[in-house]
Parts: sequence; structure tokens; C-alpha cells
Amino acid sequence: MKGKEALFGMFCGVVGAVLTMVVGSFAPLGAQNDVSDAEFRTITCRRMNVVDSEGAIAVEIVADEIDGGMVVVRDKDSIFPLAVMGAGEYGGEVTVGGKDGPKVAISSGEQGGAVFVYGKGSVSPLAAMGVYEHIGVVSVGDTVGGSAMISTDKHGGVVGVSGKGKDTSRAEMSVNKYGSGVVSTSDKNGYRLATLK
Repeated sequence: MKGKEALFGMFCGVVGAVLTMVVGSFAPLGAQNDVSDAEFRTITCRRMNVVDSEGAIAVEIVADEIDGGMVVVRDKDSIFPLAVMGAGEYGGEVTVGGKDGPKVAISSGEQGGAVFVYGKGSVSPLAAMGVYEHIGVVSVGDTVGGSAMISTDKHGGVVGVSGKGKDTSRAEMSVNKYGSGVVSTSDKNGYRLATLK
């Protein structure tokens, strides 16, 4: 939780600094040279772009007619945004990335919230923690399909481990509907090998 709050605080600080720079860069029509004393009570627009000295877009502030507003921070050497803060259908999302893609995403949704962490060049998160339909889930994985998950269900807790690649062998420890602990293992084809109750 502290890491999530620290990341969100850091990103909000960056966005605040960028917005201060953006507003301070506006000049009234006809103004020349130094505009540091310009004052605006209200700026109304649907999109605002801040460009660097070469004309490349560095910051975008966009109003989305469907979901709400979004702030995007870009780097001229990257095709991926370095930071995004926006509104979705059921909540908000903050994403911090690098030149090769997203690194950390924090989002809220209809059922709760989630944190996702991506690896170098990965398109799917390698670690995640979230709440879905009142169920807590923590999962970790790798780029070749291996994964481990800890979650809850209507009976209690569940721990599951999956194999890598095409090997789908797994082991699971859970609580059944009778309140008893269950440990089961399966082979790479999904056939159950053993079950302990």
C-alpha cells in the first residue's frame, strides 16, 4: 500500500509541475516576448498540447467525451507514453512506463482496485494485486507462462501454481465447501494425479 501511495504521490507531483508549466506558458493574443506576468482565471478547451523546442508533443491534456479527462506525458525518443493519468468508465488509472512499454499501472474499477507491474518488453503484467467481485488476488508470472496465485473464494483461500510454456502441470491448495483443506496435483495434460483431503 505504501508503494502504491508513493507512486501515486510522485506521479501527481509530476503532473502538477507540468500543469504549472503549461499554464505559465500561455500568452494572451498579441503578447510579445516575456509572458511570465500573464494571468488567466479560466482556460476552456478540449485539448491542450505542450511541445518541446523541436515541436514534438511532450504533454497532452485531453477531454474524452466518453470517459473524462486524461493527461499524457511523452518522450520524443519513445513510442510509448512515459506517464498517463486518466478517467475510465468506472474509475481512474495511473500508468508509469519506460521506452519499451508500461512498467506500473494502478487502476480502480467497478469491483475495486488493482496494481499491475510489467517486466522489460512484456505486454502482460508479471505481477498483480487486486480485488475482483469482492475476491482478493495476488499473482506473479514470467514471460513463458509460469505463474503462481494466491486468492480467496467463497470457501476460503486458494494457492495455485502453473507450469511453463505448454506444460500446464499445476498444484493447488484450497478449502472445499465442507471446510476441509484440499491439496491436489495434475500432470501436464491437466489430468489429476493426486488429491489429499
